[in-house]
Parts: sequence; structure tokens; C-alpha cells
Amino acid sequence: MLFKRISSYLLPTSNVYLVDFRNGFMGMDTPAGVKFVDYEKVEQYPGDSILILQSLAPWNIRDVSKFPGDTRVLFWNLHPLNFYPYIFSIHSPSQLKSNVGKILNTLSFFRKKKLERLVKYLSEADSLVFMDGENYSSTSNYFPNLDIRKKILPIMTGDAGQIDDFNGGATLRCCWIGRLVDFKINILIHLIMRLDVAVDRVGPIALTIVGDGEPADVDILRQEVAQFHNIKINFIANIKPNQLGDFIEKDIDVLFAMGTSALEGASRHRPTFILDYSYQIIKGTYRFKYIFESSECNLAEKIDPALHYEVYSTLEDKLIEIKSNYRVIGSKCFEYWQLNFSPEITVKKFINYVDNAGATIGQMRAQGFFEADPLSILIKKTLRLFKKENPTHGFLEN
Repeated sequence: MLFKRISSYLLPTSNVYLVDFRNGFMGMDTPAGVKFVDYEKVEQYPGDSILILQSLAPWNIRDVSKFPGDTRVLFWNLHPLNFYPYIFSIHSPSQLKSNVGKILNTLSFFRKKKLERLVKYLSEADSLVFMDGENYSSTSNYFPNLDIRKKILPIMTGDAGQIDDFNGGATLRCCWIGRLVDFKINILIHLIMRLDVAVDRVGPIALTIVGDGEPADVDILRQEVAQFHNIKINFIANIKPNQLGDFIEKDIDVLFAMGTSALEGASRHRPTFILDYSYQIIKGTYRFKYIFESSECNLAEKIDPALHYEVYSTLEDKLIEIKSNYRVIGSKCFEYWQLNFSPEITVKKFINYVDNAGATIGQMRAQGFFEADPLSILIKKTLRLFKKENPTHGFLEN
């Protein structure tokens, strides 16, 4: 959605191409004026161009030979794990699995070294940008020997909404928007528990959960929800992007979310709490913060008890504050979005970073960045034996 959205704002001054499968998200709905490139049929990508993509291990870019050597490159870090340098994940609710992963990751020496060389090259060539401080910090922690240039390019959402007063209804209509996946489930369960307790002071609360995920994660969530009886909970699996704005403006008083979903609320003057993520059960009292309290454009941080917990819950006070000062809080959330994530802000920075990006496909090819380390190759071949390849977007390996 991000690349599709930003492509429309570049049209007045640039020729813009979106690469996707014909039945992919961008392929089925390419913005007017933007040129579509069918990944499965393209023989050669346009020359005198720049390739902009989410950061990844470059050996996962398919058909890289179809790009001219002088094609410039800009990597945009959009997830803290984009440059995760190890073969095995240590991010698991199971401590045993995490410990096993840490032991096996001693085998990742050559993979980490290659990614370290890649990040160094991209940074020195001004071809690596980060959506927020959290992404920059996580990448820097993976490669502590590098002095990575801190270039922040926030993501963006589109149209702004209208300012409203509190609907004045007896029930405070809260909402979660986001996929129901491992690193989000724990904070969502904690949110439900805290809202259930808050009813005693705040008054009636309803929570609409918009999002879907793996059946196992959804089952865990529904089992946890069953124990809470003070709040009314409603599940909506999916809302189409072009209908999300109307839903927020008509049916939501307060939004809890992370990432782009949080911006959808703030841009529409809705009091918005930015949530943080955790792969583990949240055992303390998490401090809920408004989106305008976030720093470095962070749209989610990994929860650290020392930084993200509080002694006593302040959530109730904030919800009461929202009911009495709805327009003020909503306006602060909107102003934070406008100053950091509106199209006017992001597109201007985007163009500047594109103009200055110096890395090229040819240079990356010469340094061997498109060739995986031996262990990565072995594991990829093994995985392909157990799953059918069915790519659904872009020109990247699954």
C-alpha cells in the first residue's frame, strides 16, 4: 500500500513504474498515470532508473539480471527485522525455541558478514533509509561495528479527515486495527485486559478488533477474550482500504494501533494510542502513550519493561481526559501526523533521498551481494522441498 500510495504523488515530476504480478495488490489496482510492469513477463527493466524497495537480503531479489547495471538502488527499512542477520529466528514465545535459535545462529557467521558489508556499502552510498528510529536502532544493534548514517524517511498516509467532537454516547467506542500475528497478539491481549478493568472508572467501553491472522494466533486471542466480561468485543476480519476512512470517522472514538494503522486514526483527528510490540506475554503494567508522545517517528517499539512499564495505570486517566477534551487530543494527534507523516512531508524527503542515492545494481553485482552465503543457499533449497512456491507480490523470493 505504501509504494502504491506514494507513486501517485511522484507523477508530476517522474516516470513511475510499479512492479508486481498481474493479480497482485498493485497489479490489480495501479494508480492512474503510473506504469505497471508485469513481473512474470518483463524481459528488461527500464534504464536510467532507480529501484526502490523494502530492505532485504539482496540475494532474494529475483531476476536481478534484468536490471541494467547503472540502475541506482534505494533500500527503505520498514521493519526492524529487515536486515536480521541470522538464519534462525530467536523471536518466539517459547524460551526453549529462542535458546535453540541462539545456539544454531553461531552458524550464521558468513551470512552476517555479508549483510554487514552490504549495510556498510549502502549507508556510505546514501542508499539506505529508515522509516523511524526503531528501525535504525535495531539495524545498528545487529552491526555494532558499523557507523550507519541515520537517515529517517517516515512512511505516509493519504487524505486527512475532519475534526470532530466526542459523539457523546454512553459507550466509549475503542478500536484496534492490525494483523493478528505473534508480535502483536500480546499487546492486544494486554489492551483488552486493561480496558476491561478501566470500565469501573471510565464507564462503558466497546472494543472493535479489525484484523485477521493465522488461525492459531486468532484462536489464542479468542480464548483469552472469553475471560473478560466488562467490555463488549466485536471482531471484523477485514475492511477494504477505500472504506477504512469512513469506518474510522463514523464508528470509532479512540484508536489503538501500530504502524500505518495508527496514522489512519491520527490523520482523521481521532485520539490515537501508538502501541508497542512484544513476542512475550506482558507481565507488568504497560504505559499507553498517545501517538504524539512518540519520538523519532517511531510507530512501534520493542517493549522493554524498564522503558515501557509504569507503576500505576494511567490509561483510565487518559480515557477520561479524552471524553472531556476530545477535540484537543484529536487535534494534537492530527498535528503530529501532519508534521511527520503527511504526503507533503514524506514526498519531499523521499525525492531528496532518491536524488542522492548512489548505490547501483552493477556495483552490488561486482561485490557479490546478489549471491547468498552457502548456508542460506542450503536452507532455501531445503525449504523449497517442503513448501510450494506461490509468490503473491513484487519480484522477491518468499
